[in-house]
Amino acid sequence: MKDDTRLFYDLTAEETAEKWYKNDILMPTIKDFMSLLPEKPHVLDFGCGPGHESMRLASVGAEVAGIDFSPVCIRVARQRCPQCRFEIMNFYAMNKNNLGIFDAIFASGSLIHAKNDKIGTVIKNATELLKNNGFFLMIVQEGQGINEKWSDFDIKGKNFEDRFIVTRKIS
Repeated sequence: MKDDTRLFYDLTAEETAEKWYKNDILMPTIKDFMSLLPEKPHVLDFGCGPGHESMRLASVGAEVAGIDFSPVCIRVARQRCPQCRFEIMNFYAMNKNNLGIFDAIFASGSLIHAKNDKIGTVIKNATELLKNNGFFLMIVQEGQGINEKWSDFDIKGKNFEDRFIVTRKIS
């Protein structure tokens, strides 16, 4: 599944960028989030994809580092948002030594890809990247289980049947 998930994001990086660089639906949330942070905060975009929300965070004053495990997404992010730093990395490998410390972490739709038995470890590792009194914003879709819309489809000739759990209840 891990390789298929990466392949999915590699194959859809350009299309996702085209759609989401123009869609500022999360801008009110980003502005509210930024109001909690110091001036020019250092923010980690956790699972940044092609960098669309990194770009928005930077546009309202954040110094942004983005991580994603899709090399194609990172290439697109670096091209479209050169004011931010982007690294190819999965969230199982992140730590202070390879990323640094942040005022805040922004995670939109990325935690859905953590394995059920590893979600606690991923969140713990992420919070260790935060300064004291730092903020961790997690945006997930409400509900749980496999979303039929995203569980069986083809992209560029590759079938992604039953590959994506897109909603999960986190207790």
